[in-house]
Amino acid sequence: MGWTRDLEAARTGTIRYHNGATWHFIAEKLPRGEEREGAIRSTGQHPFPGNLVYRLGRRQVRVLGVYFRLTDADAAES
Repeated sequence: MGWTRDLEAARTGTIRYHNGATWHFIAEKLPRGEEREGAIRSTGQHPFPGNLVYRLGRRQVRVLGVYFRLTDADAAES
């Protein structure tokens, strides 16, 4: 997906919540390994039908999926 390439290139982002609050974060792409596998396993927590979609596509997600560790940018500057 295009947004994952953009996030990987920018390495930072901002989430704007419905209530107007914002969260500035640093994004690090997860390499293959245990942390990435844990992120893939957590996709089973999605509500139906997302959990089913991820379960059925898990093999493809492992090969092509892009996952990031997000950390608080403001805390990193302190």
